Amino acid sequence: MFESFIYALPELILICGLLLLPIIDFFEYSPRQIFKICTWVLVLSLSMDIIFYNKSYSEHYLVSTGFSTLISSIVYLSSIAILILARRWYAATGEKPLTFCLCVILNLLLCNVFTQSIHFAVTVVAFWGLLGINFMLLKHSSGIKDVGSGLKLYSISAVVFACVMLFSAFMLYLDNGHLAYSSLKDYISAKHNSVELFILMSTIALCYVFLIGLAPLNFWKTEVQGQVILPIAAYFLLVPFAAYFASFINLMHFVFGVYLENISVFCIIFGAVSIFIGAFGACSAMNIHKILAYGSLFHLGVMTLALNSLNVGAINNFLFYLLIYMLSMFGIMSAFFGLKNKGEYLQTLGETAGCCTKKPYISAMITVYLFSLIGFPPFLGFIGLYAVGLNLAYYNHYYIILFLLAMLVVLAYAHMQIIKNMYFEKSNNSYDHTERVIYAFLFFNALIMVVIGFKPDILVDNIKMVTENLFG
Repeated sequence: MFESFIYALPELILICGLLLLPIIDFFEYSPRQIFKICTWVLVLSLSMDIIFYNKSYSEHYLVSTGFSTLISSIVYLSSIAILILARRWYAATGEKPLTFCLCVILNLLLCNVFTQSIHFAVTVVAFWGLLGINFMLLKHSSGIKDVGSGLKLYSISAVVFACVMLFSAFMLYLDNGHLAYSSLKDYISAKHNSVELFILMSTIALCYVFLIGLAPLNFWKTEVQGQVILPIAAYFLLVPFAAYFASFINLMHFVFGVYLENISVFCIIFGAVSIFIGAFGACSAMNIHKILAYGSLFHLGVMTLALNSLNVGAINNFLFYLLIYMLSMFGIMSAFFGLKNKGEYLQTLGETAGCCTKKPYISAMITVYLFSLIGFPPFLGFIGLYAVGLNLAYYNHYYIILFLLAMLVVLAYAHMQIIKNMYFEKSNNSYDHTERVIYAFLFFNALIMVVIGFKPDILVDNIKMVTENLFG
């Protein structure tokens, strides 16, 4: 009993944070103090999660592994970074940050459960909770800006897919009598020729497409992105989808592994569609948030392509690309948190005009990170794309590689529009002072990318060590 309590400390610390923050807000503590306490809650929880990385407090429902700990650490670190950046936005605007901070903590709690789940009932509950957090964040943003019809459409769609997941769990329970992953795997392996099971697997996978925000169910992330506030835009670009993908990998690998060929086709189709819509959507958008959201959709598509075989090599490539994407996107979001004109954060493409004359360092960093995102050699993004390309070539998907390269050119055009505006357009913008912490983030983030670029084996070897024991 005592051991279970100790192993549950990461989650218990997060629950304490959920209880503590409303009390602090009731006594009208400053937003800065709320963010500070929230950050420390996350740091303590992360520390416990790393210390007890292979210990579980509920062996029948949750199992902690090196893979789940790696994913949780990514979500923790990105959440902490977003909190540090978001504090500047809330301080500048005077808005109350309680809802945002509570959603970040609750997201981490559910992401831990989502990535460690070995029971489909637990997965469904976490799925519902994560959809609810997304709604709360969009609703929070709608109190400040007009999210409008996008929030209503998301609400209806979320209810539909939540009910579909619940119905899938109900059907599996009726047929098998148990929802543990191990039991479901044996049951599905024995009846893998069943059309009903194949449809059920496809339906569950489609629910993950909506949760991750892959095309064609990407509307709630890309279209609404231009209307949400900057901290929430950064949250959706960086924080939750690592856990979404991890849960998808666990479920498909350990439960529906008998349908591997079908899952491969599924990943290729939805990955390719996401790449196509992401590339052309970024070109048509004039709002910076939307450009980055469509660019993110492109990269989510690449990650989905990377998982086409669901073996150790594919999962390694996925993780490597995920980390490179997050470093590059975090660098860009850090830069835009440092760009304000008369107290207003930049939102449209035209507002970036002439940025290089007033903010040369930030403009240079944005350029570097954009080049990395389009895989331009010798930047770090090229290594990630090269790894994904090798995996696709191994399975003779040469047509997909050609398609990916063509879409990269389209995405590059969208990113070059930002660079063109910063360096070749004139503007009378008088940019506000940028805090030192923004420059520090940009510098250390770039330093990490340089180190990985010169010595990628540091990252590759550690990823292999985490995945080979579990997925080998």
